[in-house]
Amino acid sequence: MTSSWPPCPSPEQHGSRLYSSRPSTAILLPPLPENRSRPSTTLNPHQCVPFLEVELYGDGARVPEMDSIPSPRLLATHIPFHFLPNSVVDSGCRVVYLCRNPKDNFVSFWHFINKVRKNNGGEPLPLEVGFDHFCQGRSPGGPFWDHMLGYWKASLQVGGCNVLFMRYEELMKYPARS
Repeated sequence: MTSSWPPCPSPEQHGSRLYSSRPSTAILLPPLPENRSRPSTTLNPHQCVPFLEVELYGDGARVPEMDSIPSPRLLATHIPFHFLPNSVVDSGCRVVYLCRNPKDNFVSFWHFINKVRKNNGGEPLPLEVGFDHFCQGRSPGGPFWDHMLGYWKASLQVGGCNVLFMRYEELMKYPARS
């Protein structure tokens, strides 16, 4: 499973060498043979990796049961670690958490909120108000620091959920090390 704080700009928006269906699923992929194509070239990026709280359990769920997804499963989520079901935490499944720096997360959050407001006929959210919301933890993923620290602390624990905590900036700077 992959996770990140919502919303984040995706790596392909920054011209990276990463394939990503969304920021929380950034994966460095080897080149494919010329006769094969990546799913991302024929599908919408959000169709490549089921989003746990939207596609599986949301109102418009596309995949009714986890068992209907062939193994191994790759899922994405923005759910804070402390809200993950015990069945996920205790299963020993691998979780890759991609953390962005707070400034990038805020800017992405502000643009996302303004896009949603515009699509719903609302006025843009002033930068200062958006910053206050971010600092107060009023966002779809809850407080940024709580979200990030939940996965960070889980990555330090031995046993239980197997969390790999990655920083986006380091991944971009040193892709081979990551």
